[in-house]
Amino acid sequence: MLTLERNHDFQVFVSPKNHQVSSVNPPRFTWPEQNGEKNYTFVLEHTTFNHRWLYENTSSPVQIPQILPNGDYRWYVSDSNGLRSQWHHFSINQTSQAYLPPSAKELFELCSNREQFMMYFDEDIQEVKQESWLVYENSNALLRLPISMQFNTQIIIEEVKKKANALLLLMCAVGLTEI
Repeated sequence: MLTLERNHDFQVFVSPKNHQVSSVNPPRFTWPEQNGEKNYTFVLEHTTFNHRWLYENTSSPVQIPQILPNGDYRWYVSDSNGLRSQWHHFSINQTSQAYLPPSAKELFELCSNREQFMMYFDEDIQEVKQESWLVYENSNALLRLPISMQFNTQIIIEEVKKKANALLLLMCAVGLTEI
């Protein structure tokens, strides 16, 4: 039997919770992957209407691309060695919020005509600012070297220009300067 137990803190919990009503329809199906396994078969069944969904060669998480009818369900996963987990049961009812999340492709399409930004945690911003200035100062120091000390001058200058442009964009992203 394939056990879906967490064996370290970075693994996800089994979801939806066994024998509970899902708060969202369809739920996102997650399980802790074992020993680096990335190739599972996922089976979902509606226990009343005998509907069955089968996803092969998949991994956690699985998102069903449709709203599920109200009722009782069960699901399991099996690994590439044929080991199968126990059945996990859940229900969908009128309190389950219908929500189909957008796909990655849909999200990127929504962002295609918008300016993109890098995001940082608040606690990291000061460190990013300090590191940005350090790179900036080092780049300026290289530009102040006498030509006689620079080898392959043209290559160095082109690399410095690339790094300076990247740094300027980073500094704009964290609010140190404006273009």
